[in-house]
Amino acid sequence: MNENPTNAEEQFALGINYWCGSGVPKDMEKAVYWYTKAAEQGYVKAQHELGTNYYNGQGVPQNFEKAVYWYTKAAEQGFAQAQYNLGVGYARGIGVPRDLEKAKYWLTKAAEQGDADAKEGLDKLKKAKKGGCYVATCVYGSYDCPEVWTLRRYRDSKLSASWFGRRFIQTYYTVSPKIVELFGNQRWFNGLWKSVLNKFIRKLQNSGIDNSPYKDIP
Repeated sequence: MNENPTNAEEQFALGINYWCGSGVPKDMEKAVYWYTKAAEQGYVKAQHELGTNYYNGQGVPQNFEKAVYWYTKAAEQGFAQAQYNLGVGYARGIGVPRDLEKAKYWLTKAAEQGDADAKEGLDKLKKAKKGGCYVATCVYGSYDCPEVWTLRRYRDSKLSASWFGRRFIQTYYTVSPKIVELFGNQRWFNGLWKSVLNKFIRKLQNSGIDNSPYKDIP
């Protein structure tokens, strides 16, 4: 085994060996070192792997911005998994400001290559744009997740049962899309509302409002 390769493919292979402990002692930091060497030469698999290391904090301190940087490098070369990860990052505002248009762009790129997760992600984005739970969808990054299922179930089973509740829903759907458009990319907005919603959702769940998958009442 060449212990000091200069070829990007060999550098990446050596990184894998250190990652898996194949022929050498397992060493995540050395794996990342060789992934970086290969990634800097434009080796797409190394760029994606390095992005994942930074995202998960494996072999390096967790750093979402660096994860996005390397995912972008790989995505621009057409690597479907990196395109999907980048799309998710933009959809949830992880390492970058939340941007649903960029999320759609990268998820579409991945979906066009047959990535099933990207296709599912695009469906979720479409549902989120159709309406309902705008602030919660913005905060939790998906229209279909346990927190939003709880809120949607509460909306249909409790709020909509009274005149006041129906007026609240109507007003909310009128005002909240503009609020999300103006402030949805701001970290303070997501942090503030996530704290508020977490407490409210816990209260709803403790009162018996389920958090299982939910289909809106037409």
